[in-house]
Amino acid sequence: MKKIAIVLALVLVLSLALGGCSERKETKTIDLETVENAMLAAGGTSFELSKLSQKQIDKEYTLDEVADYRIFRELSGAGAEEISLFQLKDASSLDSVTKMLEKHVDRQKDKYETYVPAEFYKLQKAVIASHGSYVVLIVAEDPSVIEKAFDAAF
Repeated sequence: MKKIAIVLALVLVLSLALGGCSERKETKTIDLETVENAMLAAGGTSFELSKLSQKQIDKEYTLDEVADYRIFRELSGAGAEEISLFQLKDASSLDSVTKMLEKHVDRQKDKYETYVPAEFYKLQKAVIASHGSYVVLIVAEDPSVIEKAFDAAF
């Protein structure tokens, strides 16, 4: 009986000790302007992107769960390309912000399918990626090079 108690005590101690060694993912804080510049410089777009005005942003996005953001788009309407970077107030709102971005892409698809059909394929391959409290929407000719610039920040 003593052997069983000793073995159970050892198992408990080892479980507690190993549990303390588990990997913890820290949410890295990044400078949005630095990441924004890296993504814009990465290439992958066929149009020049410009920062949206606050009026345009308020019209198209619900930002209640967002602490900070950078939104760039081809402004003439001829191109569907967009790079939108969001820092969330809390990582737990990732799902709702992702859904908001998916709805935004769906609205853009509805618009570009008939307005500028040649740009529609870019929306079909739109990328929504995240790291911790940061989310990016990429609509571009080659979204992978822009996504790599986003990933490199982490």
